[in-house]
Amino acid sequence: MLNGYLPTGRATCRGGQRLPGARAGSAARRGGVLRRDTLGGLENSMTHTPFVRWLMAVLLCLAGLQASCVRRPAVEQVPPQAGRAPAVVLSEKERAEGFEPLFDGQSLTGWVIMGDAAGWAVRDGVIVSEGGKGGNWLRSQEQYADFILRLEWKVSPNGNSGVFLRCPAAGDPWTTGHEVQVTNEPRDDLHCTGALYGTVAVSPRPHEAADVWHTYEIRCVGPRITVIADGQTCVDADADSVDAIRQKPRAGYIGLQDSHTGPGGMIEYRNVRIKRLLPQRGQR
Repeated sequence: MLNGYLPTGRATCRGGQRLPGARAGSAARRGGVLRRDTLGGLENSMTHTPFVRWLMAVLLCLAGLQASCVRRPAVEQVPPQAGRAPAVVLSEKERAEGFEPLFDGQSLTGWVIMGDAAGWAVRDGVIVSEGGKGGNWLRSQEQYADFILRLEWKVSPNGNSGVFLRCPAAGDPWTTGHEVQVTNEPRDDLHCTGALYGTVAVSPRPHEAADVWHTYEIRCVGPRITVIADGQTCVDADADSVDAIRQKPRAGYIGLQDSHTGPGGMIEYRNVRIKRLLPQRGQR
């Protein structure tokens, strides 16, 4: 042991033998009382010399290093924090043409939830809605008249959703405005993906594969509504020539429908961007 740092007196180990190097003397004379510590050694209950404090600090440090090397169980991965989600992709050409993002890739800022907030989430730069949660729809904070809307969507098998155009805040947007349908359920051409739901059928019918990303470009210019799905025009309608939509508003909110299914369904949207267009002369 280290002479000079053990109290005087009869120091014995568990077997009752004198500790090597311990000096005889009266423990009471130095006021020392010996006890066993949690490591099975001995410490002075009344004195903590600098060396003892240093030694204890070293032992605690070594214990901490050993604990840090222990393999910890894997934890569930969580979505990236705000600021780390991928941003909306705007090409240089789109920027020059005047497109602007409607979705910031991180939050629902700029959107109004027209249902249960639990029905919507943002994950890894994507707007996500799960079926059976009552999300209803999202609407833009601003209203738009003439515009070009571009976005990407992905839907689960037998999914159902849609993109709303020029709709008011009140009422069902698929009737008060227009809905560009998103689905892969078995439906006719008037209610399938790309159709103006229930009013204008598609021709030709676009691809509707589940669990893959698709693109929409939707143009609203005066009475004309054009839907381009995955690069192919499937609707090109003049509202003034279609009785079912002639009286519908020519300005309103942009909307995204929730996963309009039961539990297990899902719809995802990303890269939502828009370009405002100047009204045409004589447009009402």
